[in-house]
Amino acid sequence: MPCVHAAQHRGRGPGQGELKFAPLFAALKRHGYSGDIAVEPFDYVPDGPGAAARAIGYVRGILEALP
Repeated sequence: MPCVHAAQHRGRGPGQGELKFAPLFAALKRHGYSGDIAVEPFDYVPDGPGAAARAIGYVRGILEALP
């Protein structure tokens, strides 16, 4: 699998909703996934760059905390 796309319900980016991505990322790591993770926010709150930065920060925080 070359890429995983991560998004919340209703077009929000990771970290802006109820879905918990830590178990998913932990499973990917456990199975040796080393491809890219793309974030897909479509609800640009507060704006496009801000939504992207928030989603990327959320994903990086989870990945850095994984054992």
